[in-house]
Amino acid sequence: LIVTGGDFDVDPALFGAAVRHPSVSLKPSRTEFEFAITRGALELNIPVLGICGGQQLLNVVLGGTLIQHIPDEVAGALVHEQPNPRDEPGHAVTVVPDTLLHLICGATELAVNSAHHQAADVVGDGVVVDALAPDGVIEGIEAPGYKFCLGVQWHPEFSIDPADSRIFAALIAAAGGDGALARQLNEDALAKLPKVEGSGAGQLYMAPETGRLFKQAEDIADKAGDSYVTAER
Repeated sequence: LIVTGGDFDVDPALFGAAVRHPSVSLKPSRTEFEFAITRGALELNIPVLGICGGQQLLNVVLGGTLIQHIPDEVAGALVHEQPNPRDEPGHAVTVVPDTLLHLICGATELAVNSAHHQAADVVGDGVVVDALAPDGVIEGIEAPGYKFCLGVQWHPEFSIDPADSRIFAALIAAAGGDGALARQLNEDALAKLPKVEGSGAGQLYMAPETGRLFKQAEDIADKAGDSYVTAER
């Protein structure tokens, strides 16, 4: 499931806010549908990718809250509604090491576009922040308790950074897509991860049936039917 978001906002009432910022624009029927389908996908452990407003909705579904208007709530905020074209980068984001996003992208800094005035604020239980803008605004979230649950605040469909295509490749692989695609994803990610010294350090395992990447073999030992391949970096 890909939740794309759009030129509208999540109703603040859905995350318990008593006041709605004047800039908030609603599409109640669409938000109701996207909220229900996202929650249903997570209940069935179907891979989910939230993009821009889709990440914001995903955070709310997972029990989090939102910043309703970044310029009013974040001191020294960047311009997150970039004036330049959306197929150009607006700013950089820092990727948190040892997260799913880091394993997918194989990088700790990405160039991204930016077209939002809201962002995730408090994240839900079990949710990990995996990317941040220079002003501290959350740019990526993930929920490790699910097969694949990832949100990014930028629009990777513009393919501005080489990592953008790997995000979609990871989603397809997790959904049971082409095994060759999963293997290529694994090779690309491994090629960009820093070498770690020490016995067994830096070893990654991939379950070809799902495309999931793991840091330790025991992480997948209880996954019936999953084999794995290893690679040292």
